[in-house]
Amino acid sequence: MPEVQAGESEEDFMGRCVPQVLDDGTAKDQDQAVAICLSMWRGRSEKEVETQEQSSPPVAAETPAAEQATPAAANETPQKVDPLAFTDRFIAELRHQKKAEE
Repeated sequence: MPEVQAGESEEDFMGRCVPQVLDDGTAKDQDQAVAICLSMWRGRSEKEVETQEQSSPPVAAETPAAEQATPAAANETPQKVDPLAFTDRFIAELRHQKKAEE
């Protein structure tokens, strides 16, 4: 699986990732490859944000209250996600976003 390189743009990563995921058989079609690669991109972005937050003290005013975790939410057990259902929902979201942009 491809990894996001330091300083790589989303467009460059997606252009490199999608063909590779299709070629190695990880994805069955282009929609699924896009979903996989975009998920990887977003995961990388979250890791970078977490790293930045750890290196600087958090400022409550920068994070909207709706996005802040509640103590109860922090103690909840993560739910298992069916990868195929997740991919189908993700592809539907991408198609919806594309239609909205048109």
